Amino acid sequence: MDRLNERNVRLCSLLSGYILVFVTIQFWDNGFYYISLPIFFVGCVATLIAVNGTNHWVSTKEYSSGSDPGFFSLNESSSKILWTRVVEKASACLLLGISSVFGLVSVLFFNKLEFGLAWTCYLASILAILFVPFLFRGNNLSVFRKPGATAVRIPLFITLFLIAIIVMAVFIRIYNISELPAGLWYDEADNIMRAAQIHAAPLDTPVFVPSTHLPSAFLIPIGMLQEITGPVWWNGRLVAMGFSVFLILGMFYFSREIFGPPWGLAAAFLASVMSWSLNWGRIGMHGITAAGFSACTGFLLWKSLIKWSPFWFFWTGFTLGIGMWFYAPFRLFPLIILVGFLLRMISDHPGWKKLFICIVSLAIPTIITTSPLIHYAYVNTDIFFKRTNQTFIMNHLSGSNPARAIWENLTEHISMFHVSGDPNPRHNLPFEPMLNDVT
Repeated sequence: MDRLNERNVRLCSLLSGYILVFVTIQFWDNGFYYISLPIFFVGCVATLIAVNGTNHWVSTKEYSSGSDPGFFSLNESSSKILWTRVVEKASACLLLGISSVFGLVSVLFFNKLEFGLAWTCYLASILAILFVPFLFRGNNLSVFRKPGATAVRIPLFITLFLIAIIVMAVFIRIYNISELPAGLWYDEADNIMRAAQIHAAPLDTPVFVPSTHLPSAFLIPIGMLQEITGPVWWNGRLVAMGFSVFLILGMFYFSREIFGPPWGLAAAFLASVMSWSLNWGRIGMHGITAAGFSACTGFLLWKSLIKWSPFWFFWTGFTLGIGMWFYAPFRLFPLIILVGFLLRMISDHPGWKKLFICIVSLAIPTIITTSPLIHYAYVNTDIFFKRTNQTFIMNHLSGSNPARAIWENLTEHISMFHVSGDPNPRHNLPFEPMLNDVT
């Protein structure tokens, strides 16, 4: 049976290699030379995996006297789990290579402004990399699980309370959403207009929108909603409401992971009624996305650092990369990750090898998910960082003391959040503090 399973795996790899080589020939014949070469490389790798020798030998440390010192065949029944792990890791490497190739090809297409093919390759890259961490971790964890270890389960009453909080949060955000906040701020109106363009021509969706100085990811679900609700102007507010719920869930899991389920419920409730979250959850602008991705990435980062787990570092990097497609302030989150690394290394250093593996596990999905943005920022640096340069305090000092300017800016923001509020009603009640004393 083991020989049969091995042959099935080899047959699938061989067929995959032949199919990729055939696809390479078709792309080459149609003039897509940049695509055909990396696909041909992946096809060769799949073929080599299939035709690699059938007898694999692994060294062991324990052996009895009179027997061959420390070797056994992977074809024996005792090596079934080990053979499965070899296949899983080979498949993970193959998918990682495919994801990297599609990511590179998507960048080439974005550079040529062929957005339809570019987005197709990018989505294929994301789809391929989603399977990688599970294959590297393997599906035989129960064999190595410590005795008495059980999966963490959320009690039923905690789940019901969380559902009640989410229902309440959705209700207070969707109630009279077309009237409050009143009118449309420039950025919100621009988002609706750009989303309508995406809905009309989805294959022409750009990576970056210069009018708002932000990536286009927030506009895509707004454009998709137009297929259901029609071109109503409050679709952007519905999408913001969804990200507000995403923030509530992120705060629940983050706080539950650190303090326990009751504190997770408390954090979710406070996030649902906090005035800042409520205001930004009712206006079709990007601001709420930064808070949502910060909570989710913070939760994953905490699990990663506590366990020094490459699996969780992968998902931290993946969420970090996806979050970069939304609000610009989230670009500062890597600094939080750096501080977290340093503090955790002081209390519990995992060893340099494990540390290197964790950093690579964090970096690879981050780079793959943000590759189109990295390319756009490199090619169009002035456009990409225009808004950042406009709001960066060091660019507005006019010879004054930098420390004094930073302190005044900090006190003004503290006052805006807790005392005087923002007089501009674009995303807040005029002169009302953005944060209240309770939440």
